[in-house]
Amino acid sequence: DEKDADVLPFLRTLPGRPGWFILRRAGILLALYLIALPGIVFAGNLLHPGIGVTRFVISLALDAAGIPLMFLGVGLLAANKVQGLATAKLMNMCSLPPLILIAIPERFAWTVGIFPTAWGSILRLAAPNPLQLMIATVVGGLYCGSLLLFLYRRATS
Repeated sequence: DEKDADVLPFLRTLPGRPGWFILRRAGILLALYLIALPGIVFAGNLLHPGIGVTRFVISLALDAAGIPLMFLGVGLLAANKVQGLATAKLMNMCSLPPLILIAIPERFAWTVGIFPTAWGSILRLAAPNPLQLMIATVVGGLYCGSLLLFLYRRATS
């Protein structure tokens, strides 16, 4: 509680709700990341063998949507510090899809899509043909985008 006392004066200076400043900048930071992503992939030699550049960049973009989803989810679901800690621990399960995809048989890989953070991994690991790639891109993009829009609207209303 003593550590929180130092943060409270800062939060009182923010316009609107606590975290609103960070929330307003999240869209700008995500857009800058998406613009820089192809260059980062080439400069860092980050391509996985057998995966094309387009598929890899799209999968990383879907993975990047997980950050604001977690931020907004914890902020909206938790009313205090204790609930925030419990919610953050619960939401850590959303980081498990890549491990789950490795552990389960390939025919069940799409069931991991209930986690919004799974779609980038599904694009990299479980969408071998172009039709499955297109379906995973559309479904994952719509799922992550609609969740993000819903949480953003709830945070700003």
